[in-house]
Amino acid sequence: MAQQNFIIDKNISFIGVGSMGIGVAKNLCEKLEFSQFKLFEHRHKIDIELLKCFKNNIQIVRDLKDIAYDADIIFICLPNSSISKQILFNDYFTSNIKEGAAIVDLTTQSIDFTAQAIEIFQKLGINYHDCPLIRSPKDSMEGKLVTLAGGIFKGDCLYNIIEIFSEKIFCLPLGKATQYKLLNNYICMAFNAIIQTGVFYSEELNLDRHLFEKIMLTGTNYIVALSLINQYIDNKDNKVLNFKIRDALKDLNYFYDMVQDKVPSSNIYIIDTICQIFSKANVSNEVTLPMLYEVLKNEKIYN
Repeated sequence: MAQQNFIIDKNISFIGVGSMGIGVAKNLCEKLEFSQFKLFEHRHKIDIELLKCFKNNIQIVRDLKDIAYDADIIFICLPNSSISKQILFNDYFTSNIKEGAAIVDLTTQSIDFTAQAIEIFQKLGINYHDCPLIRSPKDSMEGKLVTLAGGIFKGDCLYNIIEIFSEKIFCLPLGKATQYKLLNNYICMAFNAIIQTGVFYSEELNLDRHLFEKIMLTGTNYIVALSLINQYIDNKDNKVLNFKIRDALKDLNYFYDMVQDKVPSSNIYIIDTICQIFSKANVSNEVTLPMLYEVLKNEKIYN
């Protein structure tokens, strides 16, 4: 993460100040000296309390034409590819971005969206970069994210800006950052599903799950999610494994779409099974990863 403020004579726009985006925008606003900084107010009104962390010279705009017009760098941090299409492929947006501008897309997108965005913006003379984020909203606020930077190289102006909110940056070919992020999320979610089913099985077999954790800790394949799900069961702490099932399922479906034509159909059942587990736990928009365990424990309720 960059330690000192630096000056860029650039106009910056930011679309998507949700749980991840707000921390990124805050760090940029605190540590960059810029010509102009605009925030886009889209579906939800931006929280006044959140705005207190910004400098006074930011602008809040509600029109796609205004957020795109005269911007040198546009950061995007949105929930999914469907919403991203509504904004990035909107004529009011694309017709008002100046040639040579850069779009830094921090969203975890589908591979189809990324390919389409690269093609569309290249034709417009705009530099689109897929730069999905790894880690949590807390890390976002603290400027300790991991960023997979598609088409960006160390020493670039964009690299130096991304460094402001990142603890680690991986420079990757354009389009590949999205693929690595989806693979990362698939493995993380699969591990969570296996760990939580393992804890459920231990209880059904009358085994001590805390002793099981200690045994796992002495081996070579210990996974921190085991400790976290035990914490959740003991304390019902909803801050533990606080990643929404709906977002996990979205990423899993993106991953499924990415690999289904690349691997033998006989191997797709592995991904299918993981997706089914998460689909069963997706009982509302707000439930988080521990719902996997709750569904297993209360199968009759959620069937």
